[in-house]
Amino acid sequence: MRFRRRRSTESRPKGSGRTMELNWRRSSYSDNLGGNCVEVAPVAGGVGVRDSKVPGGSVILLGPVVFRALLAELKRWP
Repeated sequence: MRFRRRRSTESRPKGSGRTMELNWRRSSYSDNLGGNCVEVAPVAGGVGVRDSKVPGGSVILLGPVVFRALLAELKRWP
């Protein structure tokens, strides 16, 4: 799975109470037809993950080990 660079947008990770400027990348498997789509952005100490259809919505923050495990698991799917 590859991620394409997308414009910077502000996001507020759930429970953080603060807004940060992040450089989001969209999955190469995503399309512009409203299907399943995630974006990722590097953050201090890990990776932010969000639903691209709701850019102002919640962001899940994953540590690097957990993010690599998630990618490894997703690559096993057909």
